[in-house]
Amino acid sequence: MRNILLAFTDKEKNKNNAQLIFTTHNTIYMDLLRRDEIWFV
Repeated sequence: MRNILLAFTDKEKNKNNAQLIFTTHNTIYMDLLRRDEIWFV
């Protein structure tokens, strides 16, 4: 999962600005994302 998140946040790899929507109970992934990229529902 970590590598997938890093691929989506890398401008060089994600040239079309694709979005990834996922759910998780693991809070360690929050460190890989910016504050405005995290939504709680």
